[in-house]
Amino acid sequence: MNCTPDSISETACTVRGLVIVNAVSGGELAEDGYMHLPFTSLSRESIDQFNVMEIYTPALSNDFDCTDVARLLADSEFTGRLLIISDGFPDPCLIVQEVRSSFPSLLVELAETG
Repeated sequence: MNCTPDSISETACTVRGLVIVNAVSGGELAEDGYMHLPFTSLSRESIDQFNVMEIYTPALSNDFDCTDVARLLADSEFTGRLLIISDGFPDPCLIVQEVRSSFPSLLVELAETG
């Protein structure tokens, strides 16, 4: 099944959540039901189009960080969960606390990895 940000329809596939990735990758629906969406494609329209309640983002990547994603979600009035992937950080809870305090309208959690 080919579900891309440009071709998805309500009957074509079910997207469980979004995983925000670098612009050079993404745009395909993984077998687990999570759409890997490039950060450059994340918008109020794409959030509404996919109608998801979970969005995963790395704490830090080459092109963006979790505060960039959080800002866009808050501006889009996203009501689901933002889950931050923070592998390799000594105290990932500090990142989550900072995003929560900067964007109090969002439900921000640390993603379970491993």
